[in-house]
Amino acid sequence: MMQTKDRIIDFMISHIKKGDCLKTIHRTYCSEAGIEKSTVYEYFENEHTI
Repeated sequence: MMQTKDRIIDFMISHIKKGDCLKTIHRTYCSEAGIEKSTVYEYFENEHTI
């Protein structure tokens, strides 16, 4: 089973390849995954470190 950090990275990569904006991707991921933004920041300092 994929760890949360790996799921975040895979999601971000797939959307970056599509040309989506980082801030939009971040909000979309949190919404689709049903997690809080703070959960992402437990693993990464900011959107750019992902």
